[in-house]
Amino acid sequence: LAQLADDDDATSMPLGQLEFTLEYDSDAMALDGVVVMATQLPIVRGRAPTTIVHVTLFPGQHYKFQTGLKREEAGPRFDESFRFGVVDLDELVVNGLLQFRVCHSDWLRTEELIGWFDVHLGDYGKERLCDGVRETRLLSSPSLLRKTSSMSSQSSFCETPLSSAHDLGDEKTPD
Repeated sequence: LAQLADDDDATSMPLGQLEFTLEYDSDAMALDGVVVMATQLPIVRGRAPTTIVHVTLFPGQHYKFQTGLKREEAGPRFDESFRFGVVDLDELVVNGLLQFRVCHSDWLRTEELIGWFDVHLGDYGKERLCDGVRETRLLSSPSLLRKTSSMSSQSSFCETPLSSAHDLGDEKTPD
């Protein structure tokens, strides 16, 4: 398992991966998806993270979905479905962006961002979205979210980055 050290190192260290599926339902005019699983997540304070995934569809009505918590698992399996209804396929292909955020939740239910990525739905095209997509993507550093994502300021999910050395433990057990 990876362990985060500080914000500078976080851009080059592996932060894990997230597997998901997407499919457009033409009859219902809805985008269906499944958050399948996360893998290779970093150690947080000496333990595997307690993980939650947030999915947001931009632009427009800001559809949002969140998985349930998976406690202290480095490779949590979610298999949780979401549906963003009454979405025009042409609009999705031209402007649609899904943002996935993988967060650690502590015992106070404070969420800290482990990593994230954006999915530009136009990259798939209409036919592929209707046929269905299954993909695994690497998580990007929380510091990159603040620098590159125009949508980050519009989402309220896990804004605090998990990247400072005092927040992260190592893999050794205390003596």
